[in-house]
Amino acid sequence: MRKYFLLSAVALLAATNVNATYQAQDELVVNAEVAYAVDLNCSALDFGKIIMKVNPTQDSTVTIFDGVDGFTGDILDVQGGNQATCDSDKMNSTIGTAEDTSVVLSHESTADKLSATITQTYDNWFGGTLTIPAGSPSGKYTGTTTVTVTFE
Repeated sequence: MRKYFLLSAVALLAATNVNATYQAQDELVVNAEVAYAVDLNCSALDFGKIIMKVNPTQDSTVTIFDGVDGFTGDILDVQGGNQATCDSDKMNSTIGTAEDTSVVLSHESTADKLSATITQTYDNWFGGTLTIPAGSPSGKYTGTTTVTVTFE
């Protein structure tokens, strides 16, 4: 009898271990946000007419924030210079922050290049800093970049 009792006890313990399972349950939250691009109409960011020394020996910079805010290096004067503005039919909303971006400006007839960093100065206004390497030839330089803003 004792033998059957021990066998029954072992079988019960074995059956209990075999049937032991664990389950967990919770809710998974899933989110999505849809945003639509809108057309921006941007004016040109104009660093103005930059008057340099005859034989420049150092790199120079021009900064546009509220008009021409300063220049360094071998620049004698800057005439003109204006921020860019970007408008849209969605401007009744608050414009978000645009990322700073770099742009390369190419000379109209040579392989020479200038660089600029474009910065959002106010809601829909953009300025920046233009860097002119020493010895850059005179002439017009042009470049483009993509401005992406988020409307909230």
